[in-house]
Amino acid sequence: MRIAGVDYSMTSPAVCVFDGDGKFDFSKCRIDYYTDKAKYAVQKLGFQLRGHLAKPPKEPMARYEYISGWALPHLLSSDYTMIEDYAYGAKGQVFNIGENTGILKYRLWTHKKKYATVAPTQVKKFATGKGNAKKEDMHDAFVKETGINLLAVYNSASKNIINPVSDIVDAYYICKYGFHTYKERKSNGSSNKQSNGAGNNRGGGTPVENRKRTNKTKNRNSKSRRGHKGN
Repeated sequence: MRIAGVDYSMTSPAVCVFDGDGKFDFSKCRIDYYTDKAKYAVQKLGFQLRGHLAKPPKEPMARYEYISGWALPHLLSSDYTMIEDYAYGAKGQVFNIGENTGILKYRLWTHKKKYATVAPTQVKKFATGKGNAKKEDMHDAFVKETGINLLAVYNSASKNIINPVSDIVDAYYICKYGFHTYKERKSNGSSNKQSNGAGNNRGGGTPVENRKRTNKTKNRNSKSRRGHKGN
């Protein structure tokens, strides 16, 4: 079973691919990340962490094509891909971010590859128990789980979490979330019912989470109908 987790961006995307069966474990993961800094374009921990030096074009559409072209080969051999969804409260180049990620989703769709999305807050809560966790909290959770201090791996004396460390940690937990979601859907027999990139649940929710959302919607609709009858 091959599961991919994608922390996608216009500047420093990262892809974590888990290849194995049974329990999810860092030793069965390979993480590729994209960097414009030569000092980080290196291999660490054997071949587990691999930095790729790249300088994409400045023209937006050419840039989106370039970045998706880098990411796509890491995803095509996967059984399932989990992509971090948009941060809906984000500011700045939000339309560019949407277009950039849309190109990757489109290219996955053309290859008939299954993917789903998970909200950033859900990834944080999954990793740390807190939906508003900071980068330092995410790295602390990673160190506790794997025993690997990525700041030390990259010889960083900074107390702040730098890239590519943050990207690696996010991609790892997105992949792990995708692993558990895929196993749950497969055990419930719903994996084959999911269309290729279409009809995926916003936030990458599991069937249990989706039922809760459906029930909430039904309750709201029921209250709304009762309110109209009283007018």
